[in-house]
Amino acid sequence: MKTAWDYTTLADAYLSRPDYSDSAIDELVALA
Repeated sequence: MKTAWDYTTLADAYLSRPDYSDSAIDELVALA
């Protein structure tokens, strides 16, 4: 079964989201 993924209708919500927290990114990188 092949699924067609189309997130076009969600693009505006994604573009309106807040930026990621710098401290959260730093913590993720520290775990790597």
